[in-house]
Amino acid sequence: MKKTIEREIIIACILGDGCLIGHNNKLGKKIYTTLTIKHSNQQYDYLYWKLDLLNSLQCFSKKGHIYDGKSRYKNGKVFNQKYITFNSSKYIRILGKWIYKNGIKTSTTVLKYIKSPIGLAIWFMDDGRLLRKKKKHKNGDVYFLKPSSKLCTHNFSYDENVLISNHLEDVYGIKSSILKDKSYYYLYFNKDETLKIWNIIKEYVKDIPSMRKKFDLCIDFYENNSF
Repeated sequence: MKKTIEREIIIACILGDGCLIGHNNKLGKKIYTTLTIKHSNQQYDYLYWKLDLLNSLQCFSKKGHIYDGKSRYKNGKVFNQKYITFNSSKYIRILGKWIYKNGIKTSTTVLKYIKSPIGLAIWFMDDGRLLRKKKKHKNGDVYFLKPSSKLCTHNFSYDENVLISNHLEDVYGIKSSILKDKSYYYLYFNKDETLKIWNIIKEYVKDIPSMRKKFDLCIDFYENNSF
């Protein structure tokens, strides 16, 4: 696998559900040393898919492993999850300098590296959502319209969302609108743009049951029974 694709895979994981964990050195400067990715029990299969993918890369000195963990909602409710960690001090230190500014995850420096189907697929499988609209037939039966979608870019500022929106259009030909949910921004894609996204990412979705469930309306509308 090309080093550029390896870099893109790791960056896509970090921009999505992954994070880099670091510690302060003797001078008080944060050094990032560990990539951690967590998923709930509904997406264990996706986590194992990521584990196999990341373990196939050459940039990590040691293989990653899956561990059991727990997470806590703000209301105090605890749920089970699993997580994977990868340690590669030199490689992750470099990515940490690129991505984290004053301890906050940013996309500005690394967005240019997301430019192939697998980078887009990982980002959308992590943070993408289908938006479902229901209608009723005259007889009362309920049916769904073709889905629109969103990319939950809540971690990023408005200016970064503008950059992400422009990048997706320039690289993938996907147009989006920047909307606000309370105090957070996200990207919205109408049904035509969602179909463009689907045609790019579907080869990765099809092999992961939890992702097939997540993008079920795209499968129902755009794929035949053999998908």
